[in-house]
Amino acid sequence: MNAVKLNQLLSQVALTFIAIVALFIFSHAGVNKEWFAKVVSYWDDYQEQRQSNKTIEEIREERLGPSYKISKMVRETFEARHIKNPVILLEPNTYVEKTMGGIKMPEPIIFYYFTGIKALWTNSTNVNEATHILRLKNGQMQIDTISSPGALKQILNFYKPYPQSL
Repeated sequence: MNAVKLNQLLSQVALTFIAIVALFIFSHAGVNKEWFAKVVSYWDDYQEQRQSNKTIEEIREERLGPSYKISKMVRETFEARHIKNPVILLEPNTYVEKTMGGIKMPEPIIFYYFTGIKALWTNSTNVNEATHILRLKNGQMQIDTISSPGALKQILNFYKPYPQSL
């Protein structure tokens, strides 16, 4: 082997080694360490789910948790009732956490992604568009119709002490 080819090979090996060391340092330093641990966790979950016999829906329920299950139940309820274009008012997370412990309502955009149904928070500027309210009480889901602007005002006054949070 001539000297030029040997020099190129050694350069490639050295650069590869340097890149691997740089990636290792980057993935194990400070905030990146937490991020990398999350990526590894996602990869491990993916490998486990790929080898399991679970359906896509079962994997979603496992991965996305209670907020996905609640959203799915809401969608199924509206489909069964044949209600077209509902707008759901979601209870504030501070209230849900207080009454249900550990469960959070999804953000309106996430709720829409899960269900295709528009949702609003109690502090939304267009809250007057809400036609139904989703309530979680005593481990049960309840969907009520908002019958009038007065009923909406009463609902909003009830939730005033509970600020919205993620």
